[in-house]
Amino acid sequence: SEYETAWGNRGIANILYNYGRLYCDAEEALRVYTKQCSIGVSAKDLAVMGATLANGGVNPITGNTVMPPAHVPELLALMATAGFYDESGAWM
Repeated sequence: SEYETAWGNRGIANILYNYGRLYCDAEEALRVYTKQCSIGVSAKDLAVMGATLANGGVNPITGNTVMPPAHVPELLALMATAGFYDESGAWM
């Protein structure tokens, strides 16, 4: 249902495609983006993700490095400034 009614995101995808900023068909990009936004996770999954970022990119359960430590601050900044869409300014 999200994909069928994603008119705003569909428009953005077409504009990006028009300006050569997408490297695939605009509908394919929209389909992948919508699926990515609809991934189901549990509270435990979210906690492990947060703990991994807090641990410099190392999963505290497995001990595996899942993200280079140098990229963690960049990701956190991106999450803080864009993660809540229209509410990001109020959050910051």
